[in-house]
Amino acid sequence: MTDTPGAAAAQQPLVVPMQIEALAVNERVRLAEVFQRWQANYALTRLNLSPEPPAFSNTDTAFNSDPAREGIYLHWQLPEALTHGTDTDGDGVPVFPLVPNRWLVVRQAVATASGERTDTGWIVESDHLDPALGTSPYMDRDGRLTRIGRRVGLATGEWSEPGTPGGLFLTAVGPGLPTFAAYQPYNTDVFSVHDRTDDLDPRTAWQLNYLVAGWYGDPAADPLAGDLAARMAALRWTADGTAPDSARTVCHGTVLDIAWQRQGSPMPASDRPDYVTIGVGNNTEHATKAITEHAGRRAGAPPELAALLSAVHSGVLDLLDEPDGQFRAERAVHASWFTPTHAGYTWVLEDVPPDAPAEGARRRPRAARTAYAEVLARLNTAQAAHDAAVQDLIGAQRRLYDLWWAANLPKVPEAPGEPAGAYRERLDALVRTATEEAKAERDTVATLRAAIPWAESPDDLNDAIRAYQDAHGLPADQVVLKRDVLPGFQLPNDPVVVIRGTKDRPLPPDPEQPAATDLYTVPEGTYDDAEEDEAPPLACRWPAALVTGVRAAGTTVSASQANTPAPPHLPAPDGLAGVLASLLRELLHLAPSNARALARAAGYAGDVTALTEAMRAPEENAVGTPGTYTAPWRQPWSPLFFEWKVDYFPIEWQGDPGGAGAGRANWSFDGTSYRWLGTGAHPVPVSLRGRQFLTPTPGKTTAAALRQYARTHPGPAAGALRSLARQADDADLFAQPLVGFTEQLTARGHTPASLNPHSRLSPDLRTALTEAAARTLPPDPGARPRPFTGWNASLYQPLRAGQFAFERLAVIDRFGHTLPAIFPDPRALLFAAGNEPGDVIGVGVPARRFAPELPAELTPSLRSPADPAQGHHTINPPTWYRFTQLTPRLVQPARAGFTLLDARDDLNPLTTSSDPDTTAVAAWLVPGYLDRALYAYAPDGAPLGELRTTLPPDGLPRATWHPLPYSRYRTIGELRDAYPHLHDFLVALTAADRGPAALRSLLTVIDRTLSTTAPLGEAPAPYTPSVLLGRPLALLRVRLGIDLDGPPYADPAWRNLREGTPPGYPSYRWPVRLGERNELADGLVGYFHGDHRATDYRLLHTVLDTPELPDEARDYFAPIGTGSSLTLPARPPGSDPENRDAAFLTLLADPRGTVHATTDILPTAEVRLPARLVEPPLAELPVSFRLGPLPATPYAPEPDPAGNGGHAAHPPALLLPRPSDRHGTWTWVESATGDRWTEADTYAADGEAHHPHPAPALRTGRLTLRPTPADETEGDRR
Repeated sequence: MTDTPGAAAAQQPLVVPMQIEALAVNERVRLAEVFQRWQANYALTRLNLSPEPPAFSNTDTAFNSDPAREGIYLHWQLPEALTHGTDTDGDGVPVFPLVPNRWLVVRQAVATASGERTDTGWIVESDHLDPALGTSPYMDRDGRLTRIGRRVGLATGEWSEPGTPGGLFLTAVGPGLPTFAAYQPYNTDVFSVHDRTDDLDPRTAWQLNYLVAGWYGDPAADPLAGDLAARMAALRWTADGTAPDSARTVCHGTVLDIAWQRQGSPMPASDRPDYVTIGVGNNTEHATKAITEHAGRRAGAPPELAALLSAVHSGVLDLLDEPDGQFRAERAVHASWFTPTHAGYTWVLEDVPPDAPAEGARRRPRAARTAYAEVLARLNTAQAAHDAAVQDLIGAQRRLYDLWWAANLPKVPEAPGEPAGAYRERLDALVRTATEEAKAERDTVATLRAAIPWAESPDDLNDAIRAYQDAHGLPADQVVLKRDVLPGFQLPNDPVVVIRGTKDRPLPPDPEQPAATDLYTVPEGTYDDAEEDEAPPLACRWPAALVTGVRAAGTTVSASQANTPAPPHLPAPDGLAGVLASLLRELLHLAPSNARALARAAGYAGDVTALTEAMRAPEENAVGTPGTYTAPWRQPWSPLFFEWKVDYFPIEWQGDPGGAGAGRANWSFDGTSYRWLGTGAHPVPVSLRGRQFLTPTPGKTTAAALRQYARTHPGPAAGALRSLARQADDADLFAQPLVGFTEQLTARGHTPASLNPHSRLSPDLRTALTEAAARTLPPDPGARPRPFTGWNASLYQPLRAGQFAFERLAVIDRFGHTLPAIFPDPRALLFAAGNEPGDVIGVGVPARRFAPELPAELTPSLRSPADPAQGHHTINPPTWYRFTQLTPRLVQPARAGFTLLDARDDLNPLTTSSDPDTTAVAAWLVPGYLDRALYAYAPDGAPLGELRTTLPPDGLPRATWHPLPYSRYRTIGELRDAYPHLHDFLVALTAADRGPAALRSLLTVIDRTLSTTAPLGEAPAPYTPSVLLGRPLALLRVRLGIDLDGPPYADPAWRNLREGTPPGYPSYRWPVRLGERNELADGLVGYFHGDHRATDYRLLHTVLDTPELPDEARDYFAPIGTGSSLTLPARPPGSDPENRDAAFLTLLADPRGTVHATTDILPTAEVRLPARLVEPPLAELPVSFRLGPLPATPYAPEPDPAGNGGHAAHPPALLLPRPSDRHGTWTWVESATGDRWTEADTYAADGEAHHPHPAPALRTGRLTLRPTPADETEGDRR
């Protein structure tokens, strides 16, 4: 052989393995099996439609009845490196590598009984374009419709390279279709062939072997051209042996020993499942949990096992070992049921960390802090304006897309009662107007973007930020400007289906047998516990490594290349003739059916049967290195598509579908989730459908999660976790979201649009349409009005709330071979007695028998949660098991969020405040449990006063205000201007009609709430006030709202399209439950709410339930309960400039805790005070105890140590009983006259008896502790 790698200067072929699959369609398969095969219709792209037909439509209905469809369908899967695109131009459009355009296909047919043999060959010209003579539909680079690919038989004569005058162009995605190379009907005579085997006797049993070898007709297009080592590394290809200086790619694969008999043969063995179990969930992990729970029930496993596996899969297992782990895990899982979308940015200023810690570092001067805060406020204001403009741009593009799409449909309706053509004229005018509006919005975004640091790449953004700092007086050596991502808007996930296939119908386990007998149980030792290695590079071969012989019975059997059977006219492309012949020689030594031919060619006189058996184990017996894919043939089953069709029954938020019963609730919120009350359902379903790729995600992601957990938790269980991961890899689980489910409810199409790149559109219009089409499916205006009947009913649903049942479901493999899991059933809503649903479904199960496995969250609501025996609320009670329930969700991305407000001005959010000392804290409140008082401090920690119960001369106890030392606020009324929220809070608490009972009850409520609250936050150790008094609480001001990501999604129906009347869902009010009673980290005690910004401080909404409330002053408290007292609508941006539809709240909360807001329609919202607003004032918070009359002795200092007979100079001080000074300095403070206070140091009196000199005097005042700034003693951090 001449092309071996021995000569370094020669260009050698590199044999790259690829997997070949062969579907054998004999007469029995054709008649008995189900096929859904379709071809791409690229003419639809001229209408901006996808070339792929909708699900369950335009299939080859003649396949089962046409004998010409029989034969071998040979399909090769390109090497992975040739199927991945990269964004080489930075425009977000992947560029795919060129693929081989010449393929040699050789078939060896060996009669099983007689040994008769034929060798046939073809050349496939994958890039041959001819509208008449090509094979597969195609669209060329100029948008012309044509056909691609042809197969040239070698039996008719020599084949010669036709050349590629236009250059190579073919990639794995063909004309831009992602499944072009993966789905065999798309690529016949491109990446597959249909061998009808007409030259073989249909009644004779044959064994067929196929060889496929592909190369580039133009060596310059070969991916190995250039630096060979670098190219192989980039492609992740490797090969043993000495590498040449340069190489050419030869993609190669084989199929060995296909059992073929066209007529009279049985069904070939296949991995195609006969039964499947299907789970539905809010995401893959959720649906997989339903499947594992189902398997666990069948195996008799405890339910905790499925729960733990689901926690690992969801990545929350570690949380369960932490305080509040159950709450945090549930919130994380709930949040994973939504998909976040971009919501914009905010900017923060951070101090540059010093090179070395500075001792006694002083705070930056207020003038500098104010200047920096003003710059930051202006920037955040500009950023907010920019982000709002982006939302407006997206809304304008969506509106333009809807109008343009409808205007370009083949037919536009005539509006009832309007002149002919008036509808189209108006529609065309609206398109022009919408185009101008979209351009204007884009210009606005560009203008606003110039006012903020902006760039596409991180490096350019850093440069823009530095330039902004320099231009706005933010010294880079002192502060750093950083851009933070705002919490995203959230869109509910489409339901996800997980499919588990089995060959046999599993039977319920015998209760008397151990669970190990169940089919789901894996025998011990089946899987090893070794660490999973990273996927290795693809093992390729140089020609010298090809198989040239077989070791059998102690003898090496090898046929020379000259004696190797070959088809006539085997091609000899330049530089590749030797390797093609060598690959054919290798096939002779690999296929067991070639044993007799090999023995003849090699002159082997030994036992042919032994030779055949030796050839069945090439890894052990081959001379050379067998390729990667050399396993014996088996009828393939490679699931690729998942097609689904469901009947969805909407359930109104309130009232009935026709408008009756307005105001009646159909859904009940229990504080965590929604329950359907059985009313408001539509009697006629909405039909939804789609087709998606099917991927083995559940097993792979579960295995990856288990391996990661084993890596981060080394120990005795790590090996078992890795073994379990290998089981998960083989779990036969496939998953796919029902993509488009939610969008179709808003009257969108079920297939994505394909904007015709060759249509004549203005640049502004094309840009807007391209960006809109990337975000949403095209609109579906519905049927046009008919004469005398008027407009048709709209398909639009303003809310995703309802129940659905599968009408049809099919799994389709690469060849169109189909597993029709569910077929349409006119009796789907009926139920015959005794026709109960099974645990699993078989091929062709009618829809009325199908029962999906559901998690609790998607199971239809119980009629009575207290009595499950009453059953479920379902659309059709006799077939209740068919239905999956979707509780209310918005059909548009939205966000529930808190905004911290300036406690002095509700119109001044903290993020845009120009005052550096702005805080959301209205006051600090410290409960004094010893004297049943409530202490109040200013936001900066300055003492204000205490509220305590006193007994005036009239004998009626009252809650009265007393100023703390150095406070100038002698009465509550004096707080009105400086601390308005504290003033209103105290006025309501001390109302004459309540007396001191409200204060006593409030202190009780605080105590009971904080007994189950222990947030650590960022508190230093120790925290003095909580050691000596109760924990400080913040009275803080926030705004809570639910915001849509843009204008509400309008109904695109023909009737509404021109006017664009907004839908009604922005007016729906959603209950919001604040706080989490039993969560340690949730710091909420309660909140005050009112009408708009007027807060009602006479009613505290508390996290305690009614039985936990004290008996006194019950009218002062209202349990939050399920959150029914606080309801909010989802607001479109700009629709509520005064925030009248937001809630202005005053929270009473632990300042280091988090306050949660639960809606279920969105992930839980959270708010927490930043540490800069908490730690500095609390560190300085003075503790003051009212004492007296108390005997105190003036402190007499020790004699002067200098021996002068006098005393050391010392300021006035008192000797009195007091606590230890380990937490700070204790002083005695007394009220003098007016606003004056006198203060004296204190010394602790010991317990020994002393002669009182000077004599003690009775004093009434306050023992005050000022915390030591550098206090580092341990104590209560709370």
